Amino acid sequence: KKRSSESSKSSELEVVHVSEIEVLFDSKKRDANTDTRWLKNRRVAVIIVNFEDEVVDCTASEIQEMLWSGPTSAQQRYELDSYAHVSFDNDPLVSTSVFGPITIPLKLGSETECRSAPDKWAYLAEEKAKELGVIFNHYSHYVFVLPRSDVIHRKLCKWNGLGNLDCDSNCRVWVSNCEKQGVFMHELGHNLGLRHAASNLGLQGDIIGYGDPTAIMGNMWWNTWSDFGFYFNAVHKFHLEWISTDMVLQIEGPNDNGVYFLAPHNHLPANRAPNTYIMVRIKRPDTKPGEEPSFYVFSYVSGDGMFLPDRCTVHLDKGKFAQSEYITSLQNSESFVDVTSRFSVTQEAVSSHMMRLRISFGCNLKPSTISLLSSGIPLAGSEVKSSPLSTDPGVPQILFSAPGFAGILDYFVPVTSQANGTSDKFLFLFPDNFQNTTYQKNMESKKNSHVIVFNITNNDNSICPPTIYQTNFGVLEPGWEVACDVPELLVSPRSSCFLSCRLTLPEKISNG
Repeated sequence: KKRSSESSKSSELEVVHVSEIEVLFDSKKRDANTDTRWLKNRRVAVIIVNFEDEVVDCTASEIQEMLWSGPTSAQQRYELDSYAHVSFDNDPLVSTSVFGPITIPLKLGSETECRSAPDKWAYLAEEKAKELGVIFNHYSHYVFVLPRSDVIHRKLCKWNGLGNLDCDSNCRVWVSNCEKQGVFMHELGHNLGLRHAASNLGLQGDIIGYGDPTAIMGNMWWNTWSDFGFYFNAVHKFHLEWISTDMVLQIEGPNDNGVYFLAPHNHLPANRAPNTYIMVRIKRPDTKPGEEPSFYVFSYVSGDGMFLPDRCTVHLDKGKFAQSEYITSLQNSESFVDVTSRFSVTQEAVSSHMMRLRISFGCNLKPSTISLLSSGIPLAGSEVKSSPLSTDPGVPQILFSAPGFAGILDYFVPVTSQANGTSDKFLFLFPDNFQNTTYQKNMESKKNSHVIVFNITNNDNSICPPTIYQTNFGVLEPGWEVACDVPELLVSPRSSCFLSCRLTLPEKISNG
């Protein structure tokens, strides 16, 4: 690049030696219909605008550092979040692109409306800036920094910032909160064509325009959680084509049931592991005629300081010209279920570089897990063995040892039978040689009543209906009694519960 020498006014070449080069983005591999206007550097001029009665608190150097020269500048964040597709630069031909402060001949307290006022302020500021030698045709974006004033925030405009929507040149941005980098990034996002990042928590229909707690385009959270790293959500990256088609997994239906892997979208795609995606999209079936189809979007971010890291975030994408809607975020073992489409997405595991998702269309019945947590029966020990006791290989086994009882064992065999997908049954068996001296001593002390606690886990996927677990012990021998705290349990998919039963034994027990 050319630069002026500090020792003379002549130009000289600065030569930079590079040891190696990594290609982060190849424009020749883009889709043919890519809007190339976003691939160029977009120069920004910042004008600090004072009024006769109110002035801007931030200095030019503070704004310069926030936007360009600081270690976490807005320019760096845009380049990282866009995977080097977009860079908001200052003019390299001048020492700074932050001009002013200049004072326009107006009193902010005398303004009576906000509809046309921002354009009027911009026009007056541009005329003053031209007198300072600012060449506006060197820039694509003009950012007007206004005083942090109650007149703007509460009386007239009721915003922290404003930006022209979807423009290529002569784009204007107004910022009245110069201390918040996110305001600058948010309004420049409008210049790129982005709408707000809203929330629709749990799809209840209560849509909050700035409610996405993760996204730069949903800015209502900045003042509360300013220490967290915010980012452009995956929906916005998709519509700006920062995420290419090979990074997107499109799920169509039951034929796509399976396990898939995501890479965090706040890392460079070049660093993602093989066979991973940046986002998953699943079409909603309830699109009305004439409407653009909407999609569920699943993605995640990782890293210290990020907001909601390592959680699968679920958004609703209603198209490029609509707000994105944040629905929820998942942790490991949690699922998102759409009962209309009859599918579930479950976050099974996550690390700093990969997330495992299980996608299931329709009800997927799985054997329940039934285990013995505790037992007052003298023979039951705490150590779980894996030796099979049943000749039926399809029956899961749990074997409890009885330390100190010379090989005398009792065992618990859960028998899984999905009768019409609604009922599981289990069986508790005693060995033939249950009668022993320890039991006789307990009988002499009248300790013939024992509490048994089971843990029952419904492993069906989240789209399935709850399962009924019946505590039916059939026909018992005379003197044997079993009473549980409830006759049956209704357990939701991917949930667990406890069942407590009391077993009363007769004074004498016969083998068999």
